[in-house]
Amino acid sequence: MENCIGIDVSKASLNIHISKNTQDLQVDNSLKGFKSLWSKLKKVYKKEIEDIVFIFEPTGSYSEALRKYCSIQQIKCFIINPKQFSNYAKALGVEVKNDIEDARVLAKAVAVAKEQQIKVPVYDEDVERIKELMSYYKFTTKQTTQQKNHLESLTSKEGDAFAIKELKTSIKDSKAKEERTIKQIQTIIDTNAKYKNDYENIISIMGIGQIGAISLLHLFLKYPEANQRQITSLTGLTQFTNNQVLQFSQAIRYLKVDQRHIEVRFLWQL
Repeated sequence: MENCIGIDVSKASLNIHISKNTQDLQVDNSLKGFKSLWSKLKKVYKKEIEDIVFIFEPTGSYSEALRKYCSIQQIKCFIINPKQFSNYAKALGVEVKNDIEDARVLAKAVAVAKEQQIKVPVYDEDVERIKELMSYYKFTTKQTTQQKNHLESLTSKEGDAFAIKELKTSIKDSKAKEERTIKQIQTIIDTNAKYKNDYENIISIMGIGQIGAISLLHLFLKYPEANQRQITSLTGLTQFTNNQVLQFSQAIRYLKVDQRHIEVRFLWQL
């Protein structure tokens, strides 16, 4: 396991444990910090540099820059599920309470990795743009909802006319932002043959419109290894038990997305 580099990722920094010389260090969570780390590792590992494996947890936007850097530099990684890491630490009898200790345990966590999980991360610019735009879309819709609720409150009590007028204008602007964002995402999808095909497969299912199809495609791209149950949970849909399913009529189609067959069930009450 001397080729394993444990990395605890935080907003501003990376805490690192180098297995070969048991050294702990910290660098900035930035391109400059990554280059500094890579330069040091090349001195430590020399001809063995191609064998190293970065092990870290996905921490949302904080780990994206590191993942992109590893993709560009062709650095193999084991991006471990946080729950799996927590269970591994407990199995070792270790309480991970600080960043340095986390990095040390992460360096050992390769023991739970399957062979196919140790790989160079894939960084797709279109996928990243869709993720960012969907995040902005969700932020905008949340703002729109808050403004609508406030407008309803003011209107119901015949509140200040100026505030009501401003809110109406703001809501209109917010809705326009939503539409522009969806249009931009649609443009990205339409110019990528693979994603366009996936999108058309999704939207061909009865009951799914443009925004629903984009949202589902976004989830498939964001969580490529998620199973049917996990995707259902992420979409906020209800899981049906076998007994409940018997009370409904079913229409089943098979949707091929990202070379995976996903069973989509549409249930409606008799």
